[in-house]
Amino acid sequence: MLKSIMILAALFGILWTLRKPKGIPAVITMVMVIGILVALWQTQIGIYIYLVAVILAMLYGIFGRVISMGSRAVILLMSASIFAYWLWVHMHWHGNVVFAPTLTLTVAAIAFFTKPKLKLEFGFLGILALDAIAILVENWFKAYG
Repeated sequence: MLKSIMILAALFGILWTLRKPKGIPAVITMVMVIGILVALWQTQIGIYIYLVAVILAMLYGIFGRVISMGSRAVILLMSASIFAYWLWVHMHWHGNVVFAPTLTLTVAAIAFFTKPKLKLEFGFLGILALDAIAILVENWFKAYG
């Protein structure tokens, strides 16, 4: 089920990028998609590729010149929280497994209601949101399944 959520995220990212192929957001989205697809067969390598894309998203959120401050905050908070989650998991640290994906989804919900201009970035932000959902579903299964 978790793999199917991530495959749906990859398909969403591809479709959105084909719909609005523009510059750096399209590159970030496609690197995330490649990371997801590689992770289906080579987990560690795929996660590293995905994390490179997440770092690129954070850098885009910091240094992107054509986006507003609200949009920068959304991009930076969503990508930084997912990066923090995967860093915690990879380093076998404890205590971040529910907070980071919850923060990602909270920022996504706030962004949905405040409507910052993120049409080009919606591909990789959608992937980050679906990744957070997959993480929470996985933790739900671990706790109650």
